[in-house]
Amino acid sequence: MTLQPALLSGDDEERAEAYEALVLDSLGVREEALNMRRLAQTYARISDALAAQSAVRPTNSQQTTRNVTQDDISNAIVWAVIYGARTFQIAHRLLIAYPPKRGSFCELGAGLGPFALRAALSPEVSDVSLVDIYQPPLESIAKMYSKLQLRTPRATRADMRSYKPSPTENLAVPFAFREVGSNPSIIEHWLDTMSAGSRIYVVEPGTKPIARELQRARDALRQKVSIVGPCQHDKDCPRLIGSNDWCHFTWRVPLGPIGRKIAAIGQRKWHELHASWLILEKPEPEKPGAKQNRENEGVDRSRAVVLSIRPGSKECEARLCCDGGEIRLLAGRRNREAYSAISNLEPGDVVELDSRGTRIHGGGTVLEEPEAIRSVAPIRPIQRLRTQ
Repeated sequence: MTLQPALLSGDDEERAEAYEALVLDSLGVREEALNMRRLAQTYARISDALAAQSAVRPTNSQQTTRNVTQDDISNAIVWAVIYGARTFQIAHRLLIAYPPKRGSFCELGAGLGPFALRAALSPEVSDVSLVDIYQPPLESIAKMYSKLQLRTPRATRADMRSYKPSPTENLAVPFAFREVGSNPSIIEHWLDTMSAGSRIYVVEPGTKPIARELQRARDALRQKVSIVGPCQHDKDCPRLIGSNDWCHFTWRVPLGPIGRKIAAIGQRKWHELHASWLILEKPEPEKPGAKQNRENEGVDRSRAVVLSIRPGSKECEARLCCDGGEIRLLAGRRNREAYSAISNLEPGDVVELDSRGTRIHGGGTVLEEPEAIRSVAPIRPIQRLRTQ
């Protein structure tokens, strides 16, 4: 399978291998020249710093005139094959469930720009730009886009806090929100410079402290912006009520072969990816009567996002979040079709639930008719290829 089909329509493992091969080739790195033990130590250091919520950024040799060290090279490779690879996989899921607006796409805190690279493969995106406080590695980026027969993106060195991302219809801020102090007013600043209908994708690690910061930003912004995802409502976040809750999604996503080796030597888990995210949109001017029409729609149906799935020997449980709070949706194995309808869901899927096909039982909601739950924005559909 060639690169573009593997990145877009391959399975998770094919996508991981294709992305890793692409970035290593673009960085001019050969597998036989890699010092795997040094890379594993670098990964452990970065992973520990992130777990401790320290500010860590990939070293960029173009930001300084000093000689490039082996530590610089190891740092760049680890960021590319592990953190960049995970960002690409997250972008793949979010951009097919929540397609970008037709027009341009900008990534802030870009580095190699894995989120923007995935966006560049979307038919809706016409051109891409990258912004970082450090000078982006232009030669490597140009190689990546050339191999995929894409136009090389514009690259700008700027402080994200003061940058005005205009004109652009889409803005991604992957794993960089904390670098601007987790400040909701920064998002307002970005949106102020964008046109109505423009979209912002904010992604952070799915750890409790960072996720709750993102949830608080969401609650602070909900009266001023349209919340596109993952929330399907603009009410208070139900997971901020309890001190032990936080909104995050867990996906089983592989790394490429080199990334897996680095993680194994460093004795780090790599099978699961945990992420918290927000997709926000600058509201269009509302037409008279539009709000009333929405309120009258779907009396028996409610939209919800799937938080987690837990298949069991006797029943399958899905945790859903909707405007009424959290729902514990259940299906016993005896109802095979209902069990299958729940177990085939993916965390992050947006579903429509018809209450007429369910019943309340104990502390949960039992799905009796499989047709009562319908996926309206699946997080992993087959993606169409971009045509040049």
